[in-house]
Amino acid sequence: KSDLGYYAQANKYQTIPSQVVSNALSNVAYPIISSLNNDPEKQVQYLRKLTKTTAFLIFPIMLGLMGIAENVIQILLTAKWLPSVPYFKVLVGAAIFSPFQVLFLNTFNAVGRPNYNFGLEMVRNSLVILSLVCFHQTIMQMLYAFVVAQALSYLLDIIVLGRFVKYTLIQHFKDIMAYAIISLIMYILVVITGNLVDNIYLSATIQIVVGIATYLLLTSLFGQNIMKEAKELIVKKDKVN
Repeated sequence: KSDLGYYAQANKYQTIPSQVVSNALSNVAYPIISSLNNDPEKQVQYLRKLTKTTAFLIFPIMLGLMGIAENVIQILLTAKWLPSVPYFKVLVGAAIFSPFQVLFLNTFNAVGRPNYNFGLEMVRNSLVILSLVCFHQTIMQMLYAFVVAQALSYLLDIIVLGRFVKYTLIQHFKDIMAYAIISLIMYILVVITGNLVDNIYLSATIQIVVGIATYLLLTSLFGQNIMKEAKELIVKKDKVN
């Protein structure tokens, strides 16, 4: 019962940021991509921009949450809920894939292939059920299996999508890799700075400041033009509407 309680609390909070990003991007994705069905080349360009925007947002948010998990749990729920931190971190890792999957499934709808959307959702659910059936000895084992199932489903979505919009797996990883690496560096610094101060409120504040500053600085240094592209996507959506 105690383990279930820790899991329930961890699951309660990890879904919020991923859902916010997913909902925001899905509202932009469909009208833009569907309006470009007669221009496949430009359609892929906007899909790649949307993918980069997704990576730019979701990687730092989720890895940042993993880095400050201990302080966040103590501040929101008090120290007695610290055993939920490992569950929270693994669930956050699984949630990283969700916005990309939402984007890809919206793309299937936009290009007139909702049947693939349905089929891939069925495959994802089947993979999750299979993973839980095969690995159910402990909650952590089930959660790690869930992450693997989500990752496999995510990869399958990209591969199948490539048949219709000429967006390959290699192109996808090129689009997201810079943000993943920068976010990982940010995560390491956030974890390190979290151990410098004993006060959880001050520690959390320092971690957030360090995380935001590191991420924005590194994306700026590496010449990422993501903010401009995000604004262009919003303008494009307004024109479509």
